[in-house]
Amino acid sequence: MKQRTRHLPYISWFSTKLKWRVLLGAVLASSSGGASAVFTFTSNLGNNDPRVITMTVGSPLSGVVNRVTFDVSGSNVSSSSSSITGSTDAPATSVADGVLVEVATLSPKVTGGGGGSGVTVTLVANSSAGFTCVAGSGCGATIIPATSVSWVSYLQETSSLAGQDIQDGAFTGSGSQLLAQFQTGTPGNNGNGSSSNSKGSATLSNILVFSYDNATLYPAGQYSGRVTFTATIP
Repeated sequence: MKQRTRHLPYISWFSTKLKWRVLLGAVLASSSGGASAVFTFTSNLGNNDPRVITMTVGSPLSGVVNRVTFDVSGSNVSSSSSSITGSTDAPATSVADGVLVEVATLSPKVTGGGGGSGVTVTLVANSSAGFTCVAGSGCGATIIPATSVSWVSYLQETSSLAGQDIQDGAFTGSGSQLLAQFQTGTPGNNGNGSSSNSKGSATLSNILVFSYDNATLYPAGQYSGRVTFTATIP
């Protein structure tokens, strides 16, 4: 059975010059607590239990919408200006203005002599709509592409699992941009003494700090859009 969880951050941009506010609302799962590394592992579920997946972006509280604000005013109103790091009202993390992205899983044990490699969890983003001008705010039909927003990912995995978590990147404007893929429900020891074969169910935790590239001078006004994060487990 496939279970899907969706997170719908609302992104809007405001200014008399051009001030961007990215709203990121975590709507699904409470976090299991801060992680000191990107992947943590817990005991697998029993053999007959269903798989479980939950996701947190920003606040762990259902219905809470957090903001990331890019202030594109004053000396920043120039296509030659440097990129602008967003500030956020999301719960504080170990990184200033960071937004926690966590995907927690529980998967049944993999049993049998051959074990197995568990199942693959996928996290994607849909930023295809871009950020459109709000009617009446003065920017006409202008659309700011989502490709103008990038992030730096912290707590990246450096072990044998490196590259399976969220890497540094930028929105592509795609409807299904792959952000991360990792395995969960990896088999138990099975008596072979291999510690790498007894990880259990996995939780991914990264902290993202967002930036606006400020490479194009757009008309002043209010812009809004929505990016959807979707995590799936087969």
